[in-house]
Amino acid sequence: MSVEFLKSVFDVAAVVLLFLTFAAGAGVLITGNIINTRQEQKLRTFDHDLTIAKSDLTTQIGQVAGLQLDASNAKAAQQQVEIALEQQRERTANAEVELSRLTGPPHLVPVKHGVAIPDLSAGNKQVVLLSEDTRIILPKLPKEKSLSWTLILTQDGVGQHQFTFSPQLSGFGNYVLDSPPHSSWLVNLVTDSSGTVNVGLGGTFAAAPIGTTSSATPLHPSIKN
Repeated sequence: MSVEFLKSVFDVAAVVLLFLTFAAGAGVLITGNIINTRQEQKLRTFDHDLTIAKSDLTTQIGQVAGLQLDASNAKAAQQQVEIALEQQRERTANAEVELSRLTGPPHLVPVKHGVAIPDLSAGNKQVVLLSEDTRIILPKLPKEKSLSWTLILTQDGVGQHQFTFSPQLSGFGNYVLDSPPHSSWLVNLVTDSSGTVNVGLGGTFAAAPIGTTSSATPLHPSIKN
């Protein structure tokens, strides 16, 4: 084998190796591009799916928040309804008590040691039986409250008993019912936080006799307490 032949072999081998190197480089470049393209496509798909998932999650969170708000509003509305029902029950109960108070029989005010204290919680019609000289202590109501009511003064079988109102009112003094025994008188009054004032004839004593034409006669001497 000659040297020239070996040189030719090595020249061919060098060319072949150069071609293989070029081919390998091109293969690496092409396959790398293919892999990068596939990875980019997968990344875009992943980003798209992630965006959709985030959007769905946001929608679900909004729906949950809306449901919670609806539940809170429904609970608040139910509480308002319950409060309104309770207020209506209270108004109904108060109306029933007031109707009973207005339509019930007159309340007999006890006279103890010559003193009678009407109790307006027992009704708007109060009866004081004058079996002795009597001081009538007029009731007062809480601030900014007022109530119209009727005081019925009734003579016993003796008659001619004195009475007075405490606190003293304009036009009121010590009085005697100048009427037959067992006669009755009506006095229409209004009670408020300042005491009781007469609503008849501009604040003067406006007793209306029942079954008699006599009038109430004021007495100047003080009656016993």
